[in-house]
Amino acid sequence: VICVGQDITQINAMTLEQQLVADDLARLVDSANAPIFGVDINGLVNEWNKKAVSILGFDKDEAMGRHLVHTFIQPEDRKSVADVLHKALAGKETANYELPLLSKHGERYTILLNATTRRNGRGEITGVVGVGQDITELNQVMAESKRVADDLTRLIETANAPIFGIDVQGNVTEWNAKASSLLGFSNVETIGKHLVSNFITEEFRDSVQSVLEAALSGKDTANFEFPLFTKHGKRKEILLNATARRGPDGEVTGVIGVGQDITRIREITSEQERNADDLARLIDTANAPIFGVDLQGMVTEWNRKAADMLGYTKEETIGKAFVQNFIQPEDKTSVEEVVQRAMTGCETANFTLPLVSKLGKSYTVLLNATTRRDAKGKITGVVGVGQDITELNQVMAESKRVADDLMRLIETANAPIFGIDVEGKVTEWNAKASSLLGFTKSETMGKSLVGNFITEEFKDSVKAVLRAALMGNETANFEFPLFTKGGEKKAILLNATTRRGPEGEITGVIGVGQDITQIREITSEHERIADDLSRLIETANAPIFGVDLNGMVTEWNRKAADMLGYTKEQTIGKNLVENFIQPENRDSVERVLNRAMAGEEAANYELPLLSKSQRRLTVLLNATTRRDAKGSVIGVVGVGQDITEINQLMDESKRVADDLTRLIETANAPIFGINTRGEVTEWNRMVANITEYSKEEALGKDLVNNFISEKYKDSVSEVLNLALSGQETANFEFPLFTKRLDRKIQILMSATPRRGPDGQIIGMIGVGQDITDLRAAKETADRTADELARLIEMANAPIFGVDQHCQVTEWNQKMSRISGVSRKEVIGTRIRDWLFDDNDKKTIETVLREALHGKETANFELRVQSRDSFGNPAGSVVLLLSATARLDQTGQITGVVSIGQDITEHKSLEERKMRFMAVVSHELRSPIHGICGLSDTLALSESNPARQRKLKMITNCSTRLLDLVSNIMDISSMRTKTLKLNTEPCNVTQVMEETVHMLEHATDKQGRPVKRPTVQLVNDLERANLPVIEADIHRCTQVFYNLIMNALKFTQKGEVRITGNFNSHCGEVEIHVSDTGIGISKSHLERVFEPFEQEDDSEARTFEGIGLGLSISREVVQRHGGRIRVRSEINKGSTFTVSLPVVSRQQSSERPGGDTLLQAPPAKVQATYVDRRSASSTDARGQESSQVDSTVPRQSPQAGSEPSGAKAGHGGLDESLSSVEPGRIRLLSVDDSVANQDMVSKACVGPEYDLTICMSGSDAINELQRATTPYDVILLDVRLLATQGYDVCKYMLRERQYSGEVLPVLLMATATPTEKLGLETMVGSGVTDVIRRPFEPEEFRTRLQDTVSSSRQNKSRIKALQRKTVLQALVPESIADMLASGKTVIAHDIPMLSVLCFSLAEMENLESEVTQAVQLLNVVQRAYEKHRDPQKVYQLRSSGLHFMVVAGQDGHDTFHTETLLKLALAMSADVEEAGVHLQFGLHSGRAQAGVVGTELPNYCLFGETIHFAQAMLANTPPSCLCFSDAARCQLGQLGKLACRLPAGAQVVESGPFDLPGHGSTPLWLVVRGGGTPEKLTRQTTSSLTLSALPPLPTQSRSGTVAPSQMRSAQAALPQPNGRCHLDTPAGPCRMLSVDDDEVNQEVVTGIFKPEGLDITIAMNGSECLKEVEKDGFHIVLLDSMMPGMSGLEVCKTLRKRYTQLELPIIMLTCRTAAEEAAEAINAGCNDYVRKPFSRVELVARVRAHLATRLERMSLQQQIQDLSSNVQGLTETQQLARIDDSASASPPAAAAVPRHGLVASVPAPAPATTTMMPMAAAL
Repeated sequence: VICVGQDITQINAMTLEQQLVADDLARLVDSANAPIFGVDINGLVNEWNKKAVSILGFDKDEAMGRHLVHTFIQPEDRKSVADVLHKALAGKETANYELPLLSKHGERYTILLNATTRRNGRGEITGVVGVGQDITELNQVMAESKRVADDLTRLIETANAPIFGIDVQGNVTEWNAKASSLLGFSNVETIGKHLVSNFITEEFRDSVQSVLEAALSGKDTANFEFPLFTKHGKRKEILLNATARRGPDGEVTGVIGVGQDITRIREITSEQERNADDLARLIDTANAPIFGVDLQGMVTEWNRKAADMLGYTKEETIGKAFVQNFIQPEDKTSVEEVVQRAMTGCETANFTLPLVSKLGKSYTVLLNATTRRDAKGKITGVVGVGQDITELNQVMAESKRVADDLMRLIETANAPIFGIDVEGKVTEWNAKASSLLGFTKSETMGKSLVGNFITEEFKDSVKAVLRAALMGNETANFEFPLFTKGGEKKAILLNATTRRGPEGEITGVIGVGQDITQIREITSEHERIADDLSRLIETANAPIFGVDLNGMVTEWNRKAADMLGYTKEQTIGKNLVENFIQPENRDSVERVLNRAMAGEEAANYELPLLSKSQRRLTVLLNATTRRDAKGSVIGVVGVGQDITEINQLMDESKRVADDLTRLIETANAPIFGINTRGEVTEWNRMVANITEYSKEEALGKDLVNNFISEKYKDSVSEVLNLALSGQETANFEFPLFTKRLDRKIQILMSATPRRGPDGQIIGMIGVGQDITDLRAAKETADRTADELARLIEMANAPIFGVDQHCQVTEWNQKMSRISGVSRKEVIGTRIRDWLFDDNDKKTIETVLREALHGKETANFELRVQSRDSFGNPAGSVVLLLSATARLDQTGQITGVVSIGQDITEHKSLEERKMRFMAVVSHELRSPIHGICGLSDTLALSESNPARQRKLKMITNCSTRLLDLVSNIMDISSMRTKTLKLNTEPCNVTQVMEETVHMLEHATDKQGRPVKRPTVQLVNDLERANLPVIEADIHRCTQVFYNLIMNALKFTQKGEVRITGNFNSHCGEVEIHVSDTGIGISKSHLERVFEPFEQEDDSEARTFEGIGLGLSISREVVQRHGGRIRVRSEINKGSTFTVSLPVVSRQQSSERPGGDTLLQAPPAKVQATYVDRRSASSTDARGQESSQVDSTVPRQSPQAGSEPSGAKAGHGGLDESLSSVEPGRIRLLSVDDSVANQDMVSKACVGPEYDLTICMSGSDAINELQRATTPYDVILLDVRLLATQGYDVCKYMLRERQYSGEVLPVLLMATATPTEKLGLETMVGSGVTDVIRRPFEPEEFRTRLQDTVSSSRQNKSRIKALQRKTVLQALVPESIADMLASGKTVIAHDIPMLSVLCFSLAEMENLESEVTQAVQLLNVVQRAYEKHRDPQKVYQLRSSGLHFMVVAGQDGHDTFHTETLLKLALAMSADVEEAGVHLQFGLHSGRAQAGVVGTELPNYCLFGETIHFAQAMLANTPPSCLCFSDAARCQLGQLGKLACRLPAGAQVVESGPFDLPGHGSTPLWLVVRGGGTPEKLTRQTTSSLTLSALPPLPTQSRSGTVAPSQMRSAQAALPQPNGRCHLDTPAGPCRMLSVDDDEVNQEVVTGIFKPEGLDITIAMNGSECLKEVEKDGFHIVLLDSMMPGMSGLEVCKTLRKRYTQLELPIIMLTCRTAAEEAAEAINAGCNDYVRKPFSRVELVARVRAHLATRLERMSLQQQIQDLSSNVQGLTETQQLARIDDSASASPPAAAAVPRHGLVASVPAPAPATTTMMPMAAAL
């Protein structure tokens, strides 16, 4: 029997695993919270999860097997749904498709669906699976939001209040019609301008700016008085509410201000205050007794007169009852009645009030009791103004008797007699006076004598006489003028006699006169008239001028001179019309003057005049005829009034009235008006539209009776009556009914009195607002609020809320259940008291503070204390919460509400997963490190290029895997909060510059540059001038690297731009990384920073990765106390923003150790080149990229390696010049259609466009020839392209040598041009792009700007390429790339290169003949240029007759030594034909390189390799080529080399030469004819001894300084093919390697065996202690993690017996935390090296510590020798020798190896030296 078997164990395991995965997937689909369904290739349902059942109502059995489209899709949608499914079945998946579905009960649902192809194990399509999201409610909400936004926009524009808005820069974004009408600035004049700078005066700018800034920070301001000036300079007072305006995500986008014009209110208020002050002073200083009482009858006013009269002071009366305390009992009732009537509004005049003074004296006061009211018209008391008539009553009787006698005398006298009282009123008028003047007694009595019967010009003198008589100074023979009733003037010669009362007091004047009218008329008429007229004219306040009969000016008063600017002397005697009237007005003025001269006077004639300063004036003139004494006309006098300003004011008033009328009629608010009878006088369109009553139907009708229902008539009438009485009413709800009475309209009204020109109320105007919908919305909102409260309480999610003081106001049932704390216990307490740890307390304080300022936070975690049913602590509950601001009705933030999810179990599972991953990752590092080390060691010893390449691939793959493990460990330590930061001063700009430099030269795992040539990497961070922050430099580098690497990877073309700014308000530095890549979908933005999240996780995804990069970045930023945010749009790009605090928010206790000496030292001196090793960087899109591990210092490249930027090509050049400067876009539009040109012109409106139009191709060519400034783009019509358009394109391509990249041509086509002309024809003609008509202006401008931007970038690239061409002629190509990218300081190590030095052999004879020397040098240079390979060989600058060329400096040429050998042999053969002999020196080794200069840089090489090659050349015979042993090793076996030499040439070995680090090095000579030239054999070795190079700087750009050990380690760097040479006198140094991993032991052995060290292996800590005990070692390599005893325990045990100098210990570990490095140093380790380490790094550190150890051993040996020499000597001899040694010279020095260099130590002292001085010296 023969059995053939197959091991199916793995297959079974895979099958089982697949089954488990399938089960998990089935459960996931069925339990998912999103509707999921699937169909087979026939469209029949084969998946239908629970969520689909709950939404649509069809259970799984009803749905399975039924046709999806025919059963569940409406007929009108079936075609589109079927198309989506067919595409998915063809392999073309569809994302975000809105799928309409109809539930079982007929309800419509909209599902946002991703239709994904379903495949079997063979990759065949088996159906389609759709994962959806129910967006039915979302669509409804979005529609409602749009409606509300539209309503708000209309409300702002049509509001009757001024409304304006600004953005965050303070520029105006809103300016409604009311604001325009109020201030005179139109919407166009204000939008986009800065509000404060343009519309606020200087003195108010600071206060207004502070209010706006407060609103922009989320702090609203109400009732802020804020002045604005109209366009004409008139000031307006605005009462403003400034409210923050927010975007969809809650961020403040500006401020909206709703104002009220309170200018008139302020004027009225000021006037009222002034009147109140005047009234108070009047009452107190009045000469009449005044008192006041309140509604309770208590005295509130008591002026000085009342106090003087009654003897009671104001303090004695105020607050006491007036009637009870100051009125006699018999009068109290009547007085009380008068006061009460006044308190009801019924005032009393001339009431006789009896009073008794404090001394008992009775007074009688004649009182007016007046009602007192407040500002609202409400009665507040009574004020009484009285007159003391006590004495008057006493003398009345006596006066009556005397009066009767006097009356009889006066009445019967034959002379006119009249009398006046003290007030100047007529009291006597006898019969003679009546007959003389014609006024009867009844017509004169009680009237003012002077006011009614004396002419104006005599009133003052008559008053003076009467006043004198009233003072007792009687006047005799006073001429007293009176006018008769018929207008005839009578002159009376009067005796004015004082009239006295019974007590002698003067009661009036009695005048007895004589009629002298006729006498005075004759004697004084001319004089009086002349004088009066002269004074009147000159002093009048009105312009007066006069002309004679010839029109010459005879009068010109002061007012006329002031107004017109002509003095009286300049006008008198000149013709008025010809000199002072404009020509167009002379005729009319001449006619007026002529009519006046004819006796026809003119009144109110508007006379136009022109002043001396050419100002036009208008005078309202009365032209009066002027006559002489005989009545003859002698001229015209004109009295005028300057009405220029009055006319202007009247015009303005008319305009305002017209505007107000239009405003009322066209206002979007209902406005109506009534007169004092309640009849409608105003009824605007809005009222008509609302009520359906037209204006004609309403005007003149009673408002209340015709348009108000019975129920509301009384209340409306009351409001209207108040308004008609002067009391305004605001915000009165006023019901109106429509014409059909089927709808009630609610109007919110403000009723304002309407006044006439004299201030009298003539009606009421009402401005309203239709709040019918608002009322309905409020009721809906109240109902919604109640439902929301019930929802919060009954919700299945934990919800809590806090007020502004962070005290709990909401605590729903779910919170009570999961925390065990009842609502009653927690309400009113602080939320932080219920949190688990201090970090969460800080988090919640920060989140709540930001939310209270309007900045909401989503998805933050909190640990809440939990209690069991007995109230005992039960651990913590982890909640995933979001914090949202809570607003009141006015939009003010009143608190915060948080809705969460209990993720305790999920968090616990995640933490266990992270811990498991950390353990697994740590265990993976050791074998991966072994793979790295072994493959690197094998690669160094492998000579086969193919195998070496594969070994390098193994190293690269294992390095990437190691970096992936490092990322997993990082995310684990971050999630478990074990990661600590090493914060120090960090210059973000410098860190970013280093990171960008790394990325410009980084390559992926295929060796391709990560930065594509089509992508520009722009670093604008230097412009931001950012401050230095406290941060972990390495972690910040890791974050920046991840973000920029992701942006580069996902950007196919465009740019990646880094910008930044300092937010002084938050004290944060903000870094923005923006790209123009593929973007991130909105659905994925929620999970963008979660670990292991990938947007594209299919097997066919384009980019690799596991999704850790952004998760690590977020954790690092949050650990710094900062934030990281992302904005993205599909196919447009993403922007990641990192905010880092300037001062770290970490506690100082979190810093590891607090001492920089305990931190792990950098692995190597930092150089300009970056480390070629890469780590996995994964972004939110699930992609992995190559990066430098920023957790370790960047290292210089080592032997056999190649910098990752070496193959970057020209990538760095384009980015350095990619920034496009802003400016105007110059366009040339070529089209023969006027309509098309008009379309382009309208689309290119604005200052940023400079458009030139050409109607034909020939015009375009002429324009291009004529233009001095180049155009940015040409627009070419497609029809023109078929004729003259080709000429335009070819002219640009050939004549001007333009290309489509430099001067793009956009083809304007109505149809697709490829259908008519063919794509090849257009491209061949230089067409860049095609724009189809008709186009949208916005799209056209966008494409235009993109094209111009790309063109300008191309121009920059051309300029950069020109500079690069110059640089390539000066420096190697790779260095030229670096210089072109903006690098100014370039210095690096070259692991291996070859140097060829050559010179003319007959140099001694040529130095005196310069011409011949130059000719020979040209021969040599031509030979060099003929045979050199420009891609491999680079010539350094020549020095005299010497030349030096190098190869292999950029790593491109592996066989660089052979290249130079071939060059030397070829050149030698060429120049010998011309009779020139050269001598060559060829050497290979490491060197240092640098660039000196910027504009014309020089590439310089340094180091012993260069020096050695030059020394070889100096001792090489003519026509010979000398090469070193190092060059020979590079060339291979000598036998093979000899086969390639020319005939007659041979290779011979000649004298050994000493090269430090290499020992005696033989030289090899290529000679002709055999033998070795004597010159070389006689050369001594000392002539080629070189000194060591100085060490490289050890400080990086970031400021990290390497410890002192690294300076010694640098000197011990291994040379090519060299050894340590740190042997002891007893033999090689002995090393103990302690590690439990055999692979790591093999790596260590492979590194140090070739170095000559004796290696002993110990597999654990116990073996280590045994080996150290039984045998001595010079150094120990100790692994940190081992079974049994850890490395730290072993180290502490050894340190109990051996000091650090006695036994150096270097700890090797896979851990990267800085705390662990400090812990190892504190345990006693000399050094700490992280795996994976480089061979060079580990060897350098071992050498440093071994050198110190051997030096100590040497000193110990010398001490022992000295000790043995002193034995046997007596004490006296010792003392004598001590005295001798004090004056002895120092001993000689012996050479002892130290750090790979020659070190000096004291030589053994002679036997006479004692132990004491040596010990003191040590």
